[in-house]
Amino acid sequence: MVFSVGQRVYYLFIAPKRMENEYIRVQIFKMTEKAPWGGNEVVRTKDYRLMKDERYYHTDYFTLHETGRYVMQVFSTEDFQHPLAVDFFYVK
Repeated sequence: MVFSVGQRVYYLFIAPKRMENEYIRVQIFKMTEKAPWGGNEVVRTKDYRLMKDERYYHTDYFTLHETGRYVMQVFSTEDFQHPLAVDFFYVK
């Protein structure tokens, strides 16, 4: 997907099964060419508390003000090694 600079980026995360944990972490990082072998720069990290009726999904939005290639990951706060979801998008 391609978004414009300053445009709201709405997302919907749907879990494959009911999540038992109370919190998830949504992380966005920008892929950069500044490192010799490529790299990434964390742009946004936010933890969300899931209410009892939201254990299957989470929805929100964010706004980015720099062009580039970005990656969004959703984690259970009990396991930061294995994301529940990963996707990439561009801001132009």
